[in-house]
Amino acid sequence: MKQAIYTADEKKLFQRITWRIVPLVVFIYLIAIIDRANVGFAKLQMVSALDMTEQLYGLASSLFFIGYLALEIPSAYAVNRFGARLWLARILLTWGLLTIATAWVTSGSLFAAFRFLIGCAEAGAYPGIIYYFTLWFPKEYRARVLGFLTLGSAFGNLFGSLVSGFLLDLDGFLGFAGWQWSFWPQGFRRCC
Repeated sequence: MKQAIYTADEKKLFQRITWRIVPLVVFIYLIAIIDRANVGFAKLQMVSALDMTEQLYGLASSLFFIGYLALEIPSAYAVNRFGARLWLARILLTWGLLTIATAWVTSGSLFAAFRFLIGCAEAGAYPGIIYYFTLWFPKEYRARVLGFLTLGSAFGNLFGSLVSGFLLDLDGFLGFAGWQWSFWPQGFRRCC
């Protein structure tokens, strides 16, 4: 396979694009990973607060992935139809608003419904990010950029427990339970 040869100016351009686009996109993906870890930590207080059974919590956790799976392919088509920037912005906004609303659920069944809806809202994020990268980077640069994305996943797992522990310790602050703190600040960050 023939390797593309880039001029010094082209290499400098790809470096500028990398520093402008990749950190933001990796941060978005890092938040997604933290969100998934966050639900497990919120469980520590939420199950008793919402009078949920372990089975209902397990179902709610699974419903996220069912919603995600059900809309992954249609959302990937929508990325192509509406454009990566617009569709990824829609994903972030709906996902963030639903996460914020999760802080005010009053029952386990409502929590399960919101987890399903969040899965539906988040569907297409990963393929949308990959597609977005293909618009900006030639194939010779994509492996490097995807490596940064994978690194974001690792950091999300690393920082997820630290962030979740801190938020759970805010139990009672400003009248919110610790598990509620686990949702609304995370959702707000996505909307911004």
